[in-house]
Amino acid sequence: IWSERPHYCQVTFEPIPEPTPTNFAHCLAKALNKYPKFKLNPQNIILMSETAHYIWDHNRKSILNDPDWKWVIELEASLKEQYKLVHDK
Repeated sequence: IWSERPHYCQVTFEPIPEPTPTNFAHCLAKALNKYPKFKLNPQNIILMSETAHYIWDHNRKSILNDPDWKWVIELEASLKEQYKLVHDK
């Protein structure tokens, strides 16, 4: 993912100078192994600043009406639908 995408936060466009685990956010959470088939799906991984990643994981209510986050929320809904199709097989 790092080699295929520009090195900036996909939400805030803040530069990400070097990759760290906190810069790779899962749109569908990997916690509790809820979506194991999408854990390494590149569509499910978003480059984010540490602050954006924290907000996504811990303070989602604060971004529900933020236009900068709209595409991430829509991606999450789309991935959940895709996951249902994969999971049911």
